[in-house]
Amino acid sequence: MKRVRFEQPENICRVLCEVISLDQLTLEEYARTWYSWNDYDNFRRSAKIVAKEIRSYGRDKLLDGAMKNILDKNKDDTQTTCMLIKWSRQGFLCRGLERWINDSQGRLRKQEHQRTIEAVLHVQQQREKENSPDLLAQQLRAVSEHCSSNARSFAHKMGVADATAVFMDRSSRCGQHLRHINKATSSIQKMVKCSPMA
Repeated sequence: MKRVRFEQPENICRVLCEVISLDQLTLEEYARTWYSWNDYDNFRRSAKIVAKEIRSYGRDKLLDGAMKNILDKNKDDTQTTCMLIKWSRQGFLCRGLERWINDSQGRLRKQEHQRTIEAVLHVQQQREKENSPDLLAQQLRAVSEHCSSNARSFAHKMGVADATAVFMDRSSRCGQHLRHINKATSSIQKMVKCSPMA
């Protein structure tokens, strides 16, 4: 007969550190732990400087084209993916700053976000009196998915583009290393053939 044996509590896990609650932090510890409003202002200012620089090179047009293709459901996904891969490879320093770099896309995404919230709240208020939590959850999910379809499509395509860009960069670096290795190997082989000791 087999038996189930449980580990003793001290063997299950090891405490790495204890998290102190906020009310136990001193002002100095609190300042070291959390960002201040000045930090946020600096982040925002830096983001705007980067965004302005990127716009000056015209790279924000890649985002425009990609978003127009996503909104036009009949467009070829390949073109959109290529634009976003190019964006990911050229704009790696500004990933996450798209809404500041491309104002029209930022406004569009913000409006879509707001419409999604309003639609979900509207359905929630309409169905509030019904006593069917499962049906409500299904309806809320359907409304949310419908209203946020462009944002989800953009996020998915951007994720694919990021992964592809990383793979391409890694492959090109590997290719460069292989070319250097091959060049070095052929040089060594030539030296060995010319060597009087060979």
